[in-house]
Formats: sequence, structure tokens, C-alpha cells
Amino acid sequence: MTRLFLLWIRICPRGGTYEGPIHRATNPKYADDAWRIHAGNTGANHRYSSPGRGALYSGKSPEAVLGELKHYNSDLDSVVFLEQKVSVDNVLDLTNPSVRSQPDVD
Repeated sequence: MTRLFLLWIRICPRGGTYEGPIHRATNPKYADDAWRIHAGNTGANHRYSSPGRGALYSGKSPEAVLGELKHYNSDLDSVVFLEQKVSVDNVLDLTNPSVRSQPDVD
């Protein structure tokens, strides 16, 4: 291993495993594929994923998704809410102050 790689391992926080439900909202016509990253998603420029990097925006609770929709003044009558059970490794819990205070997490 190179010295740079060892430094990266030491300063980058390691996430935990999340197992449980996640929620998202989508247009009803896309509900069947709501959990799939597709070419249109990968090609789009979203706030946390640039073109070429697909992402699914979701929350741990329906309230989190609703808050996001309200923040962007989305038409709540034009979406359906979905839930999916997942198991995801290496997830940083940014609601935990000790995680947010680690180097390179902001």
C-alpha cells in the first residue's frame, strides 16, 4: 500500500450497516421502477449526484421524505410514497454528532 492510501484509510470515517426501511416519493407512472437507477437518472444533474453518477434519493422515514418535498414546494398530490427494506454497508449516520465531527465530514 502506498503512504497516501494508508493516510486516507486513517482519516476517512468508516460507516456502519443500516438494515430497515427506506422511503421515497415518485411520480405514480415511475413507481414500478422507483428503486432502480436507470439511464435517465444517471444522465441527470442532481444536487448530490452529477451526470454519470446515478443516485436514489430516499429517507429513513416518511416524514423525512415529506420534509424534502415541502422544502422544494413539490406538489404532494402528484406523488406516491414507497417503502423498501434494505441492508446497506458503510453508511455514515450524519445525525450523529460524533460522526459529523470527524475529519473530512461536513
